[in-house]
Amino acid sequence: MKDSSTCIIAAGGTGGHIYPALAVAKKLHHSAHRIIWLGAKTAVERKILDPMPWQYDAIQAAPFRGVSWHRKIFAIIGVIKSLFTCLQYILRYRPKLVIVTGGYVGLSMGLIAKLTWVPLFVCEQNAKPGTVNKLLSYLADRVFTAYPGVFPNVKKDLVIECGNPIRDDIASYAQIRAEQKVFAWDGVFTIMVMGGSQGAEILNKNLPRLLGMIADKERVHVIHQCGKGKSNPTEISAAYKKYGIQAQVLEYYDNIVDVYQKAHLVISRAGASSLSEISAVALPSILIPLPHAIDDHQNANAKHLEDKGGCWVVPERRFVEENICANLITVLLNNTGRYQRMCQAAQSFSKTNATEILLKNCNEYLS
Repeated sequence: MKDSSTCIIAAGGTGGHIYPALAVAKKLHHSAHRIIWLGAKTAVERKILDPMPWQYDAIQAAPFRGVSWHRKIFAIIGVIKSLFTCLQYILRYRPKLVIVTGGYVGLSMGLIAKLTWVPLFVCEQNAKPGTVNKLLSYLADRVFTAYPGVFPNVKKDLVIECGNPIRDDIASYAQIRAEQKVFAWDGVFTIMVMGGSQGAEILNKNLPRLLGMIADKERVHVIHQCGKGKSNPTEISAAYKKYGIQAQVLEYYDNIVDVYQKAHLVISRAGASSLSEISAVALPSILIPLPHAIDDHQNANAKHLEDKGGCWVVPERRFVEENICANLITVLLNNTGRYQRMCQAAQSFSKTNATEILLKNCNEYLS
């Protein structure tokens, strides 16, 4: 089967790799281009991608760095197998473009695309590139980044710094926020908690106790995403109640824009997609970077936003052992000027036209 406007997207594992690709895929699909999505079929992936109206298949992929030696062997075997699988997709569907957004699921397809002369786009969401994207960046026809200086050794004319693509519904709300002159709140101060698509155990276990240290607890309401299968929402709700905090605990944000519209502050890990969304909707944040992330990319992401003044970055140990979280929230509760400045700083960090830039480049190859 041959289709002259087929685009293969290799992305999976976490929401951070999936959502930027999804924003572009929806636009390409709407423009009548054929999308074939290759992923790892994890639970998070399936929840996001199963409802989509395009072909979605699994290829073999496993992490290589940060695992035991015998898992490295299985990972290498998996790459070899998936190289043949990806070659079959190239020969059968004859794509005009391959897009990789990071993660081990993209390695084989990126290599095969280069070997078969199919144009390759690499999209890196983080301030420090992942292992796969670092390798594929030297083979790519275009490299898209969200931060400056991510690929210093790649030819400058191939690198486009455009930000991370965000979903249409979030982009629409970001436009509304961009027209606001004053950022404030009436009555209850709503805190949005998210630990990424899979939740964050450090937030689930400790945040009810830490927020319980706020003196004016009656002024605070929490909406907490704990991650599917990670923790029991009922137990977390009970913990919030024990510490006197009004809270709604959900496994997953099915309609995240609705939560952004209610929120005045975000407490989160520092994944690249989360930071792109938080800054786009002009919300201040308290960020707790994942301490054991390979290459410490979350801390690098967060520092860029902190330098703008749009967030506070708190190392995980300080976050757990001190009452710094309650103190920072109290600052915003009692200082509307500081809150206004942090909202504006977050907004100034945002780049909301990444999807359009990527789409324009895609159409050059697909049309």
